[in-house]
Amino acid sequence: MSVQSRIGGLLQEYFNDSAEQRFLKKGEVLMDQGEPNHRLYLIREGNMTGNVQDGDGNFYELFRSTQGMFVGVYSFFSRTYISATRIVAETDCQLAYIESGGLTDADPEMYKKALEDALEVVVYELNARQRLAHEVSMQNRNTMNKLFVADKMATLGQMAAGLAHELNNAIMVLERNTDWLSDRIEDLIKERAPEYQSYYKSGANSDAPLSTAEVRTKANELQKERKLDRGLAKKLARTDLSVDRILSENDAELANLSQYWELGKAFKDMQLAAEHAIHVVKSVKQLGANRSDRQDGLQINETIREAMSILTSALRTVNVKKDFEELPTIYGNSGEFVQVWINIIKNACEAMQQAGTTDPSLSITTKKRTKKIRITIQDNGPGIPKHIKSKIFQPSFTTKVGGLSFGLGLGLSIVQRLVNSYDGKINVKSQPGETSFIIEIPYDYGKD
Repeated sequence: MSVQSRIGGLLQEYFNDSAEQRFLKKGEVLMDQGEPNHRLYLIREGNMTGNVQDGDGNFYELFRSTQGMFVGVYSFFSRTYISATRIVAETDCQLAYIESGGLTDADPEMYKKALEDALEVVVYELNARQRLAHEVSMQNRNTMNKLFVADKMATLGQMAAGLAHELNNAIMVLERNTDWLSDRIEDLIKERAPEYQSYYKSGANSDAPLSTAEVRTKANELQKERKLDRGLAKKLARTDLSVDRILSENDAELANLSQYWELGKAFKDMQLAAEHAIHVVKSVKQLGANRSDRQDGLQINETIREAMSILTSALRTVNVKKDFEELPTIYGNSGEFVQVWINIIKNACEAMQQAGTTDPSLSITTKKRTKKIRITIQDNGPGIPKHIKSKIFQPSFTTKVGGLSFGLGLGLSIVQRLVNSYDGKINVKSQPGETSFIIEIPYDYGKD
């Protein structure tokens, strides 16, 4: 016979007296710790908790009992008739009960039968109570872990605030002077070498760098059309100038063309790096703060291109494949997204470099999905070992020895926090030869 059937039998045979019923409102105390109790209660409807008082007078939850379970078991069957816990109605409750005297005063055979009938149900109830108590314990443990992490992040935040204060002034000086110097250099070129001004401006407005394969193909084409030195051909191939435009110059001017373009590109990289540093400092300073300075009209694809431009040096030996769909604009902060992509791409490049990956490659795709934008960044590196995969988003976690990736090892922790702040999700799939970071951002975030 099932426990449910046995409970039904007990209700009909022993808990069927309409006079032996109790109704409690949520929060009412059925019995207090140390109080006399001569009743065995069966919960017909509702939930109850058993609480124990410690030496300081504080109560903590020991067990929970739900519909079809008993309370008052220990005091009733041990015959101490003293409640070991305070039992409180967690919801409105309906209880049926039997008095101890009603059984002990009965015929011995009837009392024996009642105990046998109740034994299976009571054992089941004690087991269920133990399981519920375990669940409560796990919930409390998880709460304590969250409090520990929150306290740790608060400490890191205080340290980061001091660090950010020291760095911020220096970065602002670099940003202002970089802008000023870039303008002065352009004025000088316009005055003294106006024929090269367009090349300088082209470098200063350049987009994401070409991949290694694209540079190689372009350099071969230049060498095929002109008998150029291989080194010069590669320099020219790294520019975003078309082959036809490069070939329109005479051989004597090609070296100057490359130098003026590289000069403009250097200032562009310095400006982007300064802007990125400002956002990094701001994010470290506000580890636990709400995001601000978000506006409509953000283009995700542009933030990826900006991140790639900042990482020109790291991507120089990587074959980058881009597949960008036309995406809706979103409400957000450009610097925050640039920071996300830089951390993920930089980690991928470093992993492939350290592993000595043959023909390192990086694939970045953006796609519009129903109500969200999906960005996938995939590399062909060594993969993330299973034993650390679950830890990569934890604050202060780093696999590096003798070096720090993000000052305090916070790179991917901040990535996850930023993605979550946009109601987004980030997932990682990894195996040797293929690691993918998949980020999904709802494009209606921040819109009523």
